[in-house]
Amino acid sequence: MQMLADIAFEKLKADGRRLTAARRAVVEVLAAAKAPLSAAEVLKALEKRRVSADRATIYRELESLAAADVAVAVRFETRAARYELSGGAHHHHAVCVKCESVSDVEADAALRQEAHAVQGA
Repeated sequence: MQMLADIAFEKLKADGRRLTAARRAVVEVLAAAKAPLSAAEVLKALEKRRVSADRATIYRELESLAAADVAVAVRFETRAARYELSGGAHHHHAVCVKCESVSDVEADAALRQEAHAVQGA
């Protein structure tokens, strides 16, 4: 989803934020993800890309991206925050009760229409 990454880069530039190598890499990892990622998962993905960053840097970058409304922190009951880029299609998340993996669930057109009708009432 390079388009989401490009939108994020433009927003960061417009806000006067620097596009450091670590920030750029974190945005690219989030853009490529199929579901929200924890800081540990982002770090692991960066290591696979041979991008060097420590855990504290990743946490700072994720919080900075969330503060800039470029990323969204998704919090589930007892789990650590997970992050995804903002600006994507409306969707929900499913969490496996056994392995705690998280998946995006797209809202279908009928569900969106029903939600819109209820909100408009």
